[in-house]
Amino acid sequence: KDHRLLGLVTDNDIREAGPSDATSLSIHELHYLLGKLKVSAFMVPRSKLVTITSDTLVEEAALLMQEHKAGCLPILEGEKLIGLITETDILGFLVDIFALKKAGTRLVIAVEDKPGQLHGILDVIKNLNVNIITVVTPTFKVQGKRLAALRVETQDYQPIVNGLEKAKYEILSVD
Repeated sequence: KDHRLLGLVTDNDIREAGPSDATSLSIHELHYLLGKLKVSAFMVPRSKLVTITSDTLVEEAALLMQEHKAGCLPILEGEKLIGLITETDILGFLVDIFALKKAGTRLVIAVEDKPGQLHGILDVIKNLNVNIITVVTPTFKVQGKRLAALRVETQDYQPIVNGLEKAKYEILSVD
């Protein structure tokens, strides 16, 4: 109302508001009841919604969505609704971070969890004059080591693999 957020209705809310498949009502009774049903009867009211502002970092929005099991977050400027960020938007952001639509090669490398490890990997690739598209290092460990997932702008990855192995890095996968 006047660009103010009153509430939110999700596809799940609509499914839950609909009749059960096991109903004994006739089709005419169902149409009559559904014709009387208003959104306000099953929407999540503004007071119960988690919202963000346009200044919220994407990763903070993703964390809020995960923590609150929310499929979307309304974006407010004061009390004015200016947008909505969805799970699809967050997935699109991940696709962009991992540069999945860009040609190249993905290398996953296990590294010791100590300063300078990433620097050494980047030096090997730099010395081969290959452009790095993305670098992602998750916080979890595999057998005590961190992972570094890199996408490089080449299909000719063997010189990179050879250089990294020569520098004693453990290559877990190349795709």
